[in-house]
Amino acid sequence: MANTQEETDSNQFIKPQETDFEPSTIHNENLHQNGSATTQENSSHHNTNISYEEEIYGEDSHVIERVRTTVNSVNSKVQHLVEWENTLHSGTALASILAFLIFTAYNSLFNTFCFLALAVIGIDWIYVFATKQFKTLFNQPAANPHDDFIRNPPRISRKSLDPYIDIWVDLLNFGLAEGTKIIFVEDPYRSLKYVGIFYVVWTVASWFSFRSIFGTIVILGFAVPKLYKQNQEVVDRHVTHAHGLVRSHLDRGLEIASARLKPYIEKGKSFAASSGVFQGDNTKKAE
Repeated sequence: MANTQEETDSNQFIKPQETDFEPSTIHNENLHQNGSATTQENSSHHNTNISYEEEIYGEDSHVIERVRTTVNSVNSKVQHLVEWENTLHSGTALASILAFLIFTAYNSLFNTFCFLALAVIGIDWIYVFATKQFKTLFNQPAANPHDDFIRNPPRISRKSLDPYIDIWVDLLNFGLAEGTKIIFVEDPYRSLKYVGIFYVVWTVASWFSFRSIFGTIVILGFAVPKLYKQNQEVVDRHVTHAHGLVRSHLDRGLEIASARLKPYIEKGKSFAASSGVFQGDNTKKAE
């Protein structure tokens, strides 16, 4: 009896076991979960406001600005040439491009490279052999005159190429983004414009060679901007009038096509309703 009394007394002084989650801990975890959910909602709401380019590039969306800067720089240089702001630069560029086209029309680039490699290596071999033989006549060490270049060959620094590689990668990504917009018809008129451009290029390419087309583009590129600048008002007026006519005819064609297809669409809907295609969907909705 004494032992049972002691056990009961000791059981009265046993501390209750501590639970794994105290009320304060549970409250803090609920606040943390609510805060994370709110953060996710805010981030998802913020993501809906970002642009198409930012979705593609993600954290590297600043590359768009670099691409625009690069394109603007190239455009300014090309504009400087085609508008003949410096006659010497423009004339030299035009003459060089036309000379290259004429040369490649009669000579292969691969054959030209092989001939230049043969000439350079052969002439240099004769020079090195003659120099060594000449030094041996005067009891001098027959050293290669190009020893300095052989010991320290020219190298390309990776750091110097990194900016150009970044520019080309940015341009490629930007081109892929714009191509995606055109192929998947973000703007119907813009995609239709490119359809017309590629159709014209494909048709002309079946008639003329690439060299002839490229040469014509170069000549027109150096001639048209100068002529346009001299007759800008007249050309702009005609271009605006032609653009309005094309847009109006295109809109009218789409309206006529939709009006002619409307009876067939209505017949298809009535046939589908009579055959019970839509009845199953209505019954499911009613249920």
